[in-house]
This record gives sequence, structure tokens and C-alpha cells, in this order.
Amino acid sequence: MIVIKKQKQSKKKKKKKKKKKKKKKKKKKKKKKKKCCSVARGGCEPRLVNIGAVLSQKRYEQVFKEAVSQANALYGKDKFRLNAISVTHKPNAIQMALSVCEDLISNQSNDHLTPTPVSYTAGFYRIPVLGLTTRMSIYSDKSIHLSFLRTVPPYSHQAHVWFDLMREFRWNHIILIVSDDHEGRAAQKRLETLLEERETKKKKKMKNKNKMKKKK
Repeated sequence: MIVIKKQKQSKKKKKKKKKKKKKKKKKKKKKKKKKCCSVARGGCEPRLVNIGAVLSQKRYEQVFKEAVSQANALYGKDKFRLNAISVTHKPNAIQMALSVCEDLISNQSNDHLTPTPVSYTAGFYRIPVLGLTTRMSIYSDKSIHLSFLRTVPPYSHQAHVWFDLMREFRWNHIILIVSDDHEGRAAQKRLETLLEERETKKKKKMKNKNKMKKKK
């Protein structure tokens, strides 16, 4: 029986040694892979960086391209390569904006459609824009969207409902959790202004009452 136990123990030791060897081999393979990756990166093509310019006249295009090619020769080499893209000024502001968007801006996102570009362009010419379904609060800011007219209230007006609930149930303290974006901040500010207005009204009433008492 003692001999069998020893044999079992020796088998366990062998298994442990095999496991250790396998782990060491895996580590060596990983190190080799990392080295290969670094070599591969060194051999890859340089990263392309677009340099855009809005030029007053077309004759400056060649000067701009030569300057970019000189920069490539000095600094580009293996890490990155500069690509010269130029746009000349146009008399029409809308055409100018379109040419900049089409020629200079790459990787444009088309995730969701908003009336923001229409509002900016129309605001430049003081053309009114009617928002039928847009409920974002930012379109109420006349310093940004000059001629945007809305037919539905913004999301921040929900703060009026919260304020009415507080007044109805006589809540003095609430915890407000909002998203960290323009909509959340707008709703929070709206509620804060409503609460401040209520406090100022209360103070005025108290002052008037005190004055009436003094007169009596």
C-alpha cells in the first residue's frame, strides 16, 4: 500500500512539472508574438493625415501643396504621411460651407438627422425655420438658433410638472438624477429657477406681512 501511494505522488509531481513547462512555453510564444507585432507595425504603411486649407485664390494651391510635400520629406517618413486638400473661397456662403463639408471633412457621421445644419444656415440669412417634432431644449436658445420657431415644448418643460408635484405634496427636499448632457442640464436649471422664484415670492409675502403688522 505504501508503494502505491508513492507512485501516486510521483505521478502528481510529473503532472505539475508538465503544467509548468506548458505555461513557460505559452509565455515564450506570447513574447515572440509581441516582437512580431512590433516588426509588422514598423513595416506597415504610414498613417494618412489630411491637411485642409481654405485659400482666397486658386493660385495659392500649388504653394500649399509644395509646403505639405516639404513637411512630408522632413517629418513624415514612416510614422505618418500628410495629404494636402485645399478649397478656394466662393462668393456664396452656402456653397462655401458645402465645399468645406464635402472636400475637407472626412469620416462624416450619419447616425441621426437633426435640423441643426438647416437652422444654422437659415439663421445666417434670417430665414424662419419651423420645428414640428423637435423637442430638444437647445433650439430654444436664440443666441445659437436665431430663427428657429418651435410648435412643441422642449423636454426641459417637464420641470414644471415636477414643480407642481412638489407644491401639491408639499415636498421640501427631492433628489434629482439627470443625464450629463444639454437636455439634463436644461431640465435641472429650469427646476432650479422655478424653485428660486417660489422662494423669492415667499420672502416678499413675509416682508409685506411684517410691514402690515408694524403699521398696525
